[in-house]
Amino acid sequence: MIYIYGFIGSAALAEISGVWQTVAGLSGIDEAPVTLLPCGDCCALISSTTGAPIAITDTHLWQHEEVLERLAAQTALLPARFGTLLHTERELCDLVTANAASFTANLARVDGRDELSLRVMWDDERPEAVDGAKIAGVERKTPGLSGTEYMRARLLEEQAVKAWRERGQVIVDWVNAALTPHSVDYTMKVLAKPRLLMTAAYLVERAKVGLFREQVAQLAACESMVNASRLRFLCTGPWPAYNFVDIQLALPESAPERH
Repeated sequence: MIYIYGFIGSAALAEISGVWQTVAGLSGIDEAPVTLLPCGDCCALISSTTGAPIAITDTHLWQHEEVLERLAAQTALLPARFGTLLHTERELCDLVTANAASFTANLARVDGRDELSLRVMWDDERPEAVDGAKIAGVERKTPGLSGTEYMRARLLEEQAVKAWRERGQVIVDWVNAALTPHSVDYTMKVLAKPRLLMTAAYLVERAKVGLFREQVAQLAACESMVNASRLRFLCTGPWPAYNFVDIQLALPESAPERH
């Protein structure tokens, strides 16, 4: 079995000698040597492994990430999901060849760009109860409330939660409006947890990473907005562009398998 870390463009090998120097002596999962496997216009970063699934441990996760970070600093890189295994090198090359257009487009998209992650926490608590009724409806009816009183309480609850979400969305829009001019693309989740206002990933030109970080720092220092909801900003990266690539490691349905 072979373990797959990611992919780089074959042209990078001729253009950037540092790629070879980085891979030479680099160890991956279970300290196995990492090698480059040419597959058409791409090269796969791989290492040998047993047929057993790769255990999700801190050590394995870091070994996977370290390989990608070392190469991402040298050239455009498409990261594979942790734990990606295939049986043979031939199988891998068949898959890359069958999806060549997608690999080429994704490499062009991330070339010269990094991913930066942003988390914004806030202390504006989600309304929990109004007039004795649970927002989530766990208690269908609080003892002593008539049907009319219960429905009124539920309406007040819904209005309170809607207002809470709208307050959060105003902040999210403010943050995003400040950062999108310094990025190429972004993905975002809002209020995945009550105290986690937003999590986002931004694809940023490598030359503008410093400017992006400065903008985050300015947002965090904006007292009028930050103090109102006690916001806390955490910006990390640069990372390989996990959230901005979509590579397929499966043969198209119409393509016959080689034996």
